[in-house]
Amino acid sequence: MPITPEELRQILDIVKHRPILNFISHTPTINLLNNMFNLQLQPNRGKYVIEPGDLIITLSLAERAPQSGQDVTISSFDQLVIRLVKVIQVIS
Repeated sequence: MPITPEELRQILDIVKHRPILNFISHTPTINLLNNMFNLQLQPNRGKYVIEPGDLIITLSLAERAPQSGQDVTISSFDQLVIRLVKVIQVIS
């Protein structure tokens, strides 16, 4: 179920004393998060191994890009769907 930017702000306030791991490589999305929530995230194309109990915030486009592989400019959270996911079990 999607969450709002305000709900994301509340989550970030709760975890503000913990390190935030980010695996977002899209610079416009990083810039929006940094500006909106006073973060200092850098683009990251690293790999993440999901573990049971992890809380993961996902961001995805609300609409597909007009052309596959096309870079998209993000200027508002209206362009994104934000979800909070709790990992219960990892099936390999």
